Amino acid sequence: VYDPTTNENITSTVSIQDASGQTVAEFDYEGLKNWQTALVPGTYTVVATPTVEGYVSSTSTCTVVAGKDVSCVTVVYAEGTELGSIVGIVYDARSESFMIPATVTVQGMSAIDYNPRAQACDNDVCKMWQMTSLPTGAYSVTASAPGYYDNVVTCSVLSEEAGVSVCKIPLTLRTDSGDS
Repeated sequence: VYDPTTNENITSTVSIQDASGQTVAEFDYEGLKNWQTALVPGTYTVVATPTVEGYVSSTSTCTVVAGKDVSCVTVVYAEGTELGSIVGIVYDARSESFMIPATVTVQGMSAIDYNPRAQACDNDVCKMWQMTSLPTGAYSVTASAPGYYDNVVTCSVLSEEAGVSVCKIPLTLRTDSGDS
């Protein structure tokens, strides 16, 4: 649990809820190191309630996979922080096809798996990745996909009143046998 504008860990009460909304774990996070708890595979909502004055509660969604350590970043913001969203596409730089499943990481946040092929829709807008409730400003955004070189671009988060800018990340197909 941390404040991305100051890069400081924030003392908080952390509550983890399963898909039915039932609390499966709750503890005090002292802000000294990463927290860790054992959970069965599934999707969880993590609620961080800062015990430090001047901050507001925040939630994040994390998926636990059997046999893997999962990093779940939960960010909190000072009261009055202007927030916005970032949306984007990952596409093949040569063909300009944006149908590339990829892992997208916005600076300081948990990675999200982006798979436009899994979206049940027929328009481009619903096939974009999205992260919400981010402080306005510029962010480094990294995309990685098997068979492609990773790429880092700078994208902007605008205030909710200003709208949303689209973060376009081209990936170049690897020509060697190495992984990204």
